[in-house]
Amino acid sequence: MVPHEGYLEIDEKKLDDALKNHISGIKNFFGYDSDGDLVIDSGLAWAFDNNLTPYVQTGGIFPTRTSGLATRITTTEKRIDQLDKQLETKEAELRAKYGRMEGSLNSLQNQSDSISNFNRRNSNNN
Repeated sequence: MVPHEGYLEIDEKKLDDALKNHISGIKNFFGYDSDGDLVIDSGLAWAFDNNLTPYVQTGGIFPTRTSGLATRITTTEKRIDQLDKQLETKEAELRAKYGRMEGSLNSLQNQSDSISNFNRRNSNNN
């Protein structure tokens, strides 16, 4: 096996020879019982399983982390919904205030126009 530019290249002739003539050695490389209790306790596959189990088992690092992130996402989504409702309420409140201000401004403008007209009529009459 030769690593080359990020790829694992396998010499097929050597692999075929190893599978044909050394199958028990290959089996033992991946997993074997080192103390005779009929439980595999050594080898590459055993080491992978032994090292990855804390990460992937129920209640392990990855499931716990994923669950924690899912909870945070749900909480954040609820907060966003709450803030959206508050924003809608504030927007409606400001629109109402703006409408009242615009109505007051129009009323003041009409009063100003009336006073100006009254002053012009009185000035012209004098």
